[in-house]
This record gives sequence, C-alpha cells and structure tokens, in this order.
Amino acid sequence: MRDIVIFGGGYSVKKELENGLAERVKDREVWAINYIYENLPYPPKRLVFVDNSFHQQNKEELKRLNSLGVEIHAKFHPRLDPFIKTHLTYRNRTDPDYTPEKVFIGSHGLSGVFALSLAVKEQYDRIFALGYDWGSPSNAVKETHTNTKSDGAGKVSIYLNPDDKPNEHLKSFDDFKDFKNIYNVSPISHIKVFQKITYEEMYMMLEN
Repeated sequence: MRDIVIFGGGYSVKKELENGLAERVKDREVWAINYIYENLPYPPKRLVFVDNSFHQQNKEELKRLNSLGVEIHAKFHPRLDPFIKTHLTYRNRTDPDYTPEKVFIGSHGLSGVFALSLAVKEQYDRIFALGYDWGSPSNAVKETHTNTKSDGAGKVSIYLNPDDKPNEHLKSFDDFKDFKNIYNVSPISHIKVFQKITYEEMYMMLEN
C-alpha cells in the first residue's frame, strides 16, 4: 500500500513533533510544505511550495536539499531553477485557461492544497495530512504555524473571519470531498471535508 505523510505548517504539529512524531513516520514517504522541513530531523522525500518568494529567499538551501536527494516541486514560474519540478496550476475550473492536466491550488493559491492535489494525481492509497489546521481555533490565538518563517505565520485573518469562522477560501478543500483516502490528523483543524483521526490512530493504520 502506497501511503504518504504530508507535513503541513500548522501549529498543531509542534507538540506531536516534541512527542516523537518524526521518528515514528521516518520509514514512510514524507512530504513537507514550505518551511516545516526545518523542524524535521531528516530531509523529506519531497518539498512542496507555491510562492515564488519562497524560491527567491531560499535558493541556496533548495540546492542543498536537492543535493541530498529531496525532490522539489513547485507551481510553475519561468525563473525557477531547472532542478525544480514545476506544475501548471489552476484556482477554479471556471478559469478560462483551465485544463484537467493542471494542478489545483485553491482560490487562495495555497501550498497545502497544491500538495494534496499532487498526491491525489499520483494516486496514493492513503494520504495523511498533518498540520492542516486552517489558522488557529480563534482570532485570539495567534499561533498559526510550527515554523514562524512561513509568510502566513501569526496572520489569523488569512484563514478566519472576524467572528472566528473560517473564511470562504476553506471551501477549496471541498474539491477533494470524493477522495475518501485523505485523513486529517490535525486535532484543531477547521477542515471538515476529510475524515479526522488522531495521531495514535494514524500510527496504528501505518503499522497495518
């Protein structure tokens, strides 16, 4: 069975990393989104990002990771380094240049949506989404990311409305509602479209 563990950047990952999460999934295929790779004690198999600014700020680091065997995947941009695997993307199927070969990144153009879309296209049997919190439990809680280098770190308004409810961009995840093999392992996630499981349940599933 082809399983994949995707490390999103949400703050919920932080505590479980301190409890040995990385060690317990090290023999699985691990992808990392944006800066969360820095919080892992080993290189992921794949690093995924959307924003060209991430590339501009980390050119030498991306070269180093690639030299270690990390696959780098990103939204297409003409100035990305040639070792980066790029993908044409779309935000809505109503986009005039939409084609089914392109990779969905959601209305907000987020790396987390991009990573899920790649995993679905590549037909993994089970996809475990970690740190897919969608901000924080409320606007009063400013801890949104495990790694605070992320552009959205502390910016709760990217995810939540003033009344603490998720904003309209959360609906992008509805695009995956027919994929029953995606498991949301975040204990505080606002994303309801996936089956939610605990870390312990994930560890048990990975062992079987």
